[in-house]
Amino acid sequence: MSLDIERILAMESSMMIVSVGVIAVLIVAILVLAIGLIRARRHAEVFQNIFEKASVGMVHVAMDGTWMRVNDKLTEITGYSRDELRGMRYEEITIDDDLEENRVFNARLRAGEIDSFVLQKRYRRQDERIIWVKLSVTLLRGTNGKPDYYISVIEDIDDLKRAEFEVEEQEARFQAFWNNSPFNQTIKDPQGRLIEVNDTYRRNYGLSDSEIKGRTSNQAHGTKWGSEIDDFDREVLRTRTTRTADFLVPSKDDTETYIRVTKFPVFDREGDIAGVGGVSFDITNQIRSAQDIRENEERFRSTFEQAAVGIAHVALDGTWLRMNQRYCDIVGYTEDELRQLTFRDITDSEDLETDLGQREKLIADGTGSYTREKRYIRKDGTPVWAEVTASLTQPSKEREQYLIAVVEEISDRKVAEQALAARLDQQVAVMKIGNRALIEQDLDALLTDTAATVANTLDVDVCLMSRYLHESGEFQIIATNETGQEFVGMRVQPQTQDEERSFAMLSSESLIFDNSDPAQS
Repeated sequence: MSLDIERILAMESSMMIVSVGVIAVLIVAILVLAIGLIRARRHAEVFQNIFEKASVGMVHVAMDGTWMRVNDKLTEITGYSRDELRGMRYEEITIDDDLEENRVFNARLRAGEIDSFVLQKRYRRQDERIIWVKLSVTLLRGTNGKPDYYISVIEDIDDLKRAEFEVEEQEARFQAFWNNSPFNQTIKDPQGRLIEVNDTYRRNYGLSDSEIKGRTSNQAHGTKWGSEIDDFDREVLRTRTTRTADFLVPSKDDTETYIRVTKFPVFDREGDIAGVGGVSFDITNQIRSAQDIRENEERFRSTFEQAAVGIAHVALDGTWLRMNQRYCDIVGYTEDELRQLTFRDITDSEDLETDLGQREKLIADGTGSYTREKRYIRKDGTPVWAEVTASLTQPSKEREQYLIAVVEEISDRKVAEQALAARLDQQVAVMKIGNRALIEQDLDALLTDTAATVANTLDVDVCLMSRYLHESGEFQIIATNETGQEFVGMRVQPQTQDEERSFAMLSSESLIFDNSDPAQS
């Protein structure tokens, strides 16, 4: 009996011990669970803070594309409020051209082909402005492995994207300029090896990239001028300066071609030499044109200086710009002396007014020429007749207009013309006198008219007609023109000591006294 009681007591004690242990385990389990819940809550709070305060947009997207949960940054990026975004589908603000790629990635994500994807696409903001965003997407699956919802991180990359576009546009513009430039353009490394050439260079020299890149000019072209270019490059690199020089090179058809080469150092961001750039172009036509111009100038100079006529370039104000030696000989002045004068200073005063009138008309018309005869007054005071042809140069940006005067001395011709005109006048006068003598009955009137005709014809002031008085051996003035009426009736001795009132009768021909000689007046 006592044994059974002890056994019962022992069993009860064991049961109590077990109960205490179970309770302890339960307490520990409860404590662990509580701690886990606390940690989960804290983790949830941390995640919530990350979600809400993130510097990028974050969104949970349902499988049908509806936005379920968004943070403040996404409202800033899209311009929509949270209430407006919740319930919207991502397709509603995605540009149509970018939708298909987005859908393809979503499908691959759902099919398990990829774990995530990154996509750059465009949103249309609430204010209708188009912006670029970078989308990073993962898929959250349930415990059964089925897709639950998308988690998207959205970054505003509009400024970056537009900067990239600007760089691309600049690169496109540079490439367009680089390859369509009419000039040969090259870039070499610091060792003088070609690393880039433009299409113009390839075409002009008929070389492929494999024949150019990584080679020096001498290696690429295999010519003397290629070696000269390499030496020129080294000098540019040594001095770190831009330099220009002309080179004679053979072209594809083996003719000689002149090129003008400008080389300049290329620096990196640290200011160290990164290579040498070059621009060159064909100047053969310019060289030949310059040679032609020099030859033409030489021919002009020879023609100008050796011409048999005087040639002068006269400014519109009347001063001389240039004249040849023949012109100086005609007017009797040296070139230095003429440069101190104007054409007015050496033009006969009787010809000046007409000369100025024709000159002003020529300048006003702006074109054409005129020719006239005029008298210059030489440095020694003597007149010289000249035929002058004047023309006006055409205006240009390089120089002002001026007159070109071609002058031919015609003094001998003018004297001959005047002598011929005088002879004709005399013949007319003789015929006139003869005709008058046939019809005139009054001898005194005939002689008076004859004296007037002679005076006019010979351009003298007084014409005296006399008769010889045999008894006294004197001459008596019997007729004169109107100017010499005071001499009519006067007797003149053939030869006396009075030199002022005498003359020697040498012959029976007419005697003309030059009225410029005071001794004969």
